[in-house]
Amino acid sequence: MIHKFKFIPLLSLVIWIPMIASAAELVKGWPEQVKTVKYPASIDKSEQPMLALTAKSKEKRPLLVGLHTWSGGYEQAGGEATYARWCMENDWHFIHPHFRGPNWTPDACGSDKVVQDIVDAVKYMSQHHNVDTNRIYLVGVSGGGYAALLLAARAPFTHSLYAYNQIVPERDRIDQKLIEEFYQTQTLPAGLDKADPDPLYGKKHVVFQKVSQNSRVTIFNGKHEIIHTAALNWLSQQRKNKPANWNVTAEHALKTNGNEGKSGK
Repeated sequence: MIHKFKFIPLLSLVIWIPMIASAAELVKGWPEQVKTVKYPASIDKSEQPMLALTAKSKEKRPLLVGLHTWSGGYEQAGGEATYARWCMENDWHFIHPHFRGPNWTPDACGSDKVVQDIVDAVKYMSQHHNVDTNRIYLVGVSGGGYAALLLAARAPFTHSLYAYNQIVPERDRIDQKLIEEFYQTQTLPAGLDKADPDPLYGKKHVVFQKVSQNSRVTIFNGKHEIIHTAALNWLSQQRKNKPANWNVTAEHALKTNGNEGKSGK
């Protein structure tokens, strides 16, 4: 059985059992405060690994769930470590679960085990640390964005605009012919409005953006990547059971080291 939780997911287009911790070894490419933890997986009674960072405050703090990319696992560094930096600078809890590793096995590619492992990781943190359950955020790029979709609705789609059309009312959907023209020409079609400037994206200018209630899709001038500043600043303003806040004006200037600003694959 898959337990359902409300996450606040972000696409780059967010069970409670005693702690079982591994030896506190440094994880290559991650801040030294991030440690490896093993927790029980309810779906098959195995132990699954994740990276974890706990907030210093004794008050309730948000939990950020970072999801590795298609070919990664829980130790994947690079841009993934940026999530931990954000949590350190803002005193949030953070986890980076394995959810069965790279997506080239049946267990890892969109399986029930994937979804339940992530749910179990969140439940584990919520039981053993003071997590603000109204502020549990899910973030991922590439295969991590795919996993975020699985967690949001068990509905995997392969492209952000098609995914957007699947979760919004029919009246707000984007015409499929315009989507196809957009992909083929790599230029905004005449039938779609140009997005307003968004400073959170820096030099990666936003080309197109569309909002429908609590859903938004953003196409920016980039590659296969996530803009951490945009993603994390937006997530920090959201609350469970509250309408999405699309007017994010305050910006936390995130400090990163070396390869931490690069997205994985």
